[in-house]
Amino acid sequence: MTKNLSEKNQKKVTEESTFYIDLGNFSYKLIYDHGTKKTNDFSNVEEVEEGTYGAFKVNGRSYIFGPNAKIKYDTNKICEEKKALLGRALYPVVNDKEKIKIVTLLPLSLYINTEDENKKAFENLLKGRYSVINASGYEKTFTVSDVEVYCESFSSLVVEPTIMNKPLYLVDLGGVDWSGVFVYRLPDGNKKFNNTTGMNSFYSKLGERLTSKKRKTYDPVSARLIFEKYNGMTNESIEAIQNENEKNKRKIIKSLIDSFTTEYIKKHIYDELNKIGYDEDIHELVFVGGGAEALKKYLEVDANVTIVKDAVYANIDGAKRISIEKSKRKTNAQAQKRGAK
Repeated sequence: MTKNLSEKNQKKVTEESTFYIDLGNFSYKLIYDHGTKKTNDFSNVEEVEEGTYGAFKVNGRSYIFGPNAKIKYDTNKICEEKKALLGRALYPVVNDKEKIKIVTLLPLSLYINTEDENKKAFENLLKGRYSVINASGYEKTFTVSDVEVYCESFSSLVVEPTIMNKPLYLVDLGGVDWSGVFVYRLPDGNKKFNNTTGMNSFYSKLGERLTSKKRKTYDPVSARLIFEKYNGMTNESIEAIQNENEKNKRKIIKSLIDSFTTEYIKKHIYDELNKIGYDEDIHELVFVGGGAEALKKYLEVDANVTIVKDAVYANIDGAKRISIEKSKRKTNAQAQKRGAK
């Protein structure tokens, strides 16, 4: 039976609030309430039968979200699962019956060249009334009345605008797709790459490598957990371990992870960059996205690499700044028009 949320259990937000959200394929990033940031590390969405344990119901269809849902390996964001993810992400932070505005992103591969068509399709997908019922049966309804869509990757450069004055290759390491594009003040659609070898694929392939070398099976979630554990280890910290068996075990695992990651970066980033004209003697190399943060120590071996500040949130933070500036310009133009009358 559907139940209504009491007022005291609802988070108070400003009427007609704007929510800034990156509906990533690996994690979603949300900014609201004048700068509050929230991230969920698993954007997996799977439609399931009604009554499935732990499922949310979004607009009459049942979904599970998170690590137990199927991992996504294709990059298309203009799909019903993204609307479901938006409903799930907003559920804890909107009031019942609230009307809100959304600022969001499309991947550069979908945005560039077909900008107007894909932007409009994504706007239309996300607009409208939402009914979201959580796993305990409590319902909220709200309306997304307005949607603004900006270019993922390129929007991140707004966070560090001085970079945009240099010829550079911008690489966005997302959950499903890794993309790169030449930017000299504006992105060049003729010099770009995009492939579905993002962090979901990275952890899947790492799991296969670990499974082939050890007497254990590593699924993508397990591979991610062991990568994160060993990512913080140094050779010095391992050498300091007194137990020789434990020391040797950690050396082997760390060596497997290091060699796999180095190979993966070369094949799926540098080889792709070389195909579209990257030259380290001419161009800066700038990374953004959650993958840039996860692989930071491997990427920064290259002295030519810059990782955008707060790489996880840089895309949506940039979109927020663009949206606010656009709104200010519109307000000023309207004021000038009224003053001229």
